[in-house]
Amino acid sequence: MLETYRPLARRGERLSEVHAGIHALEPLLDLHIRREEDAFFPAVEEFMRETGQGSTFDMYGEHDAIRIRLEQLLTALDSQAPVGGAFAALSRSLLVHFENEEELIFAEAPRHLTPETSRVILQKFAALAG
Repeated sequence: MLETYRPLARRGERLSEVHAGIHALEPLLDLHIRREEDAFFPAVEEFMRETGQGSTFDMYGEHDAIRIRLEQLLTALDSQAPVGGAFAALSRSLLVHFENEEELIFAEAPRHLTPETSRVILQKFAALAG
């Protein structure tokens, strides 16, 4: 989705489409963040520390940065201000976060979560999507 809107945001073209796309992305990001913070991170925190991967604490900060950059982009879109920089900042925040998840958490999780813990996480995910 971001790749579709990136050139438009850079050129300041068809910003109503960019605006609609980012508004459609907003609830998906919110669900992603709630699932991680309410279900996944608490389940993986212990093994993260034990394996020397650090803490999920940093990921909460990344979520805060994503929310801030999303709000900045929406504000720029609403005010008809140039949006290229705000779009790039949101994109970078998302890429950094997703790379950290893939490399630090998701790669380790299958080796450390029991089938029962995994089921509980998935049940919480489903409840949050409700």
